[in-house]
Amino acid sequence: MVERLWDDFENRRNERIPIVFACDEQFQLPLYGTTFGKYYRDPILMAEVQLQTTKWWMNNLVQDVRIGLPEDNWVVHPQLWMAEKEFFGCEVVYQENDYAWARPISARKEDLISMLQDIDPVERLKQNTGYRFYNIMKERFEGKDFCGIPIKVAPPNGIAGTHGIFTTATEVRGQDQICIDMAKDQEFVKSFLEIITEKTIERIKAWYQQTGEEKRFPSNEEWSMADDSLNILSPKLYEEFVLPFHERIYSEMTTGRRGIHLCGHAEQLFNVLYHKLRIRTFDGPGPWIDIGRMRDEFGTEVRVNAQVYHHKLRDGNSREIESMVHNILNDRAKRGGHMVLLGYAVAGTPVRNLEIMYRAGLKYGRILR
Repeated sequence: MVERLWDDFENRRNERIPIVFACDEQFQLPLYGTTFGKYYRDPILMAEVQLQTTKWWMNNLVQDVRIGLPEDNWVVHPQLWMAEKEFFGCEVVYQENDYAWARPISARKEDLISMLQDIDPVERLKQNTGYRFYNIMKERFEGKDFCGIPIKVAPPNGIAGTHGIFTTATEVRGQDQICIDMAKDQEFVKSFLEIITEKTIERIKAWYQQTGEEKRFPSNEEWSMADDSLNILSPKLYEEFVLPFHERIYSEMTTGRRGIHLCGHAEQLFNVLYHKLRIRTFDGPGPWIDIGRMRDEFGTEVRVNAQVYHHKLRDGNSREIESMVHNILNDRAKRGGHMVLLGYAVAGTPVRNLEIMYRAGLKYGRILR
């Protein structure tokens, strides 16, 4: 049924909206019984947590993905959200009971530009935690089985991944400071974003080189990235400072479909992202976004991966969760059927609530054609 649903989805003939769930460490670690601090410091533990919790996830949740065991292989990887910031020279701060974070680099503007320009992507990768963890995992798990199925080791965040040009820039420079820079020194900001973009492209290509996986750039496959910090920008500021560098990385990565993940209130940018950056997959719009209006403005070719309120999914009762799903899956939003509904399980989300959301998605996700 799931295979048929996704095949129909890709060919725009699906009769209902697919419903999927996602989670990360904050859900996985209590399930396994360890802390953020231990997880981030031990690559063997990290891989074991991923294997055990992925197995649990695949066997205890009903959603529109394969249930049971993987068909081909398990995938484990260094789950280090700050790997990209470490690459750029930030100090990563590890906490025992929460996510790690990165300190902005405290340097004069000209010194910061010089530091970034001097980065040799291959050598910097080899110095970083993610690369060390990747090789330890390869040595320990590559070629081994779990539940009779082979284990594959992947780089941090996938090979061709980035948390975004502007998001990375805000974390390297500091969000407050880069806002001040945009007001007072536009040329520096543009030079800074240019070097962040070029080094991000070099980092992605360096990972392909180090893993031995052949890749031609640009590919004709869909390519997507996140850039959550865009939500602080107006369309004018986005066009002036960020759009040229987004165009640079997308053009380098793909000639195919372009996607972007945005959390929070970034709807002020949807128009320019669609018309000028040619984004055709929007990942992240939640109940605060009028998806029906997106359909009115951009048509049915745009794919929307819509999310529910994460904390309402955790804390809400059945009536509240069903009402939330009903409001998202209205007829205007579902028009054309190119939409997916995602529930993100934060720490403490009951499986029962995920089941309620799934049943509500089946109830309200039928498409009127």
